[in-house]
Amino acid sequence: MAPDLEQRCPDSVRTIFISHSETADVRQFIGQYIDSRCLRCSPAVWNMVLAVLADYPGEAPVRLYELNAWLDHTLSRRPFYRPSAHLLQLVVSNQHIPAPSDRVGGASTVQ
Repeated sequence: MAPDLEQRCPDSVRTIFISHSETADVRQFIGQYIDSRCLRCSPAVWNMVLAVLADYPGEAPVRLYELNAWLDHTLSRRPFYRPSAHLLQLVVSNQHIPAPSDRVGGASTVQ
């Protein structure tokens, strides 16, 4: 790990457990997090994720899903965090709302 990353992140997140036998360092994790959340990969975003990781309250060993959930919750209020284009398209087009005939039991008729 680069010396600046060692100084900027707490000991608990220097090794992230993906599974019982697979680990990632902070640099790999941040790259994966930015890619998987469809964030713009820029030095500003990279530094923001790293700065937020510096405040991670958890203890080692840190699991990937725990760190992802904590970052999602913490960063969801930040201006650079954007939902994916697919999610925005669903919400704007109202495709996430089932049509009355698609609901369980079908449409009911009032007599």
